Amino acid sequence: MANLIEQQAIDFANVPIIQRGIKASVHLEDWEDVLFWDTMIQRVSPGRYNYLAYSKADNGERATGSSQCLRYMEFLSERFFVCIDSDMRYLLNEAGIDSDHFISQTYTYSWENHYCKASHLQARLAKALPVVAQKFDFVQFLNEYSRIVYHPFLALLYCLRTHDARISRKDFTACLPHQCKAEQLANNGNGILCVIEQGLTDLIANSGVESDVDFDQEEKRYAELGLTMENAYLHVRGHNLYDLLKSIGHQLCSSYQVDFENQILNKSVPEEESYWQIGKVGEDLRHILR
Repeated sequence: MANLIEQQAIDFANVPIIQRGIKASVHLEDWEDVLFWDTMIQRVSPGRYNYLAYSKADNGERATGSSQCLRYMEFLSERFFVCIDSDMRYLLNEAGIDSDHFISQTYTYSWENHYCKASHLQARLAKALPVVAQKFDFVQFLNEYSRIVYHPFLALLYCLRTHDARISRKDFTACLPHQCKAEQLANNGNGILCVIEQGLTDLIANSGVESDVDFDQEEKRYAELGLTMENAYLHVRGHNLYDLLKSIGHQLCSSYQVDFENQILNKSVPEEESYWQIGKVGEDLRHILR
């Protein structure tokens, strides 16, 4: 008798056969992921899809998240595939996470990062509230954010790759605030950027790992994977970044009665030609849905 995961995979793959008009079953990490992934999938192959935000674990209970999605790795196909956040999998070269195995990933830490793409976000702000866009520049803010996190992020990747416990993901993300105060927004967010920089500087200094990291080599290693100082912000934990920008935007736009999150921040997904990470998402989906 087939195990539960295999049987569910068979059932999910059969949905497009049984239900007329359904092109494929797609397992996501959670319901909140549907907006991003459906936008990308519709661009590649418009139609109806059977989105799954959870499935059954071995104990029969509902299970969500990327780990549950990846339990189906052996049983995926063009009729049943999964879409997950890359987390650190792409940068750490985790095997089998690719479109050849019917897995689509974000290539940023998570789908939230794509809504934070600097130029796209600033353009949306300028269109919705030009008066605010003249006062606060998300491109400038995120360029500085990216510069600040870049080398500490390389140190984190070094520790993860070499199994060095001196810096953990939890340690690093603890330095990335979810919110900021109004007074920290002066000079294009300089106050909150200083908080982030100090926190990461202290983390690296206290860990003692800096003397063991050859940053020139780490820069070259990850540049080959497309990670640079300019786009490092797209690879840090997306939930932290998204929440911080939401906090900033709320304070900038609240007096204008504009819902920053829903009317600006997650209003639209950038086009594929905007930057390589979003382009790779589309490329993978075309390969899966060919």
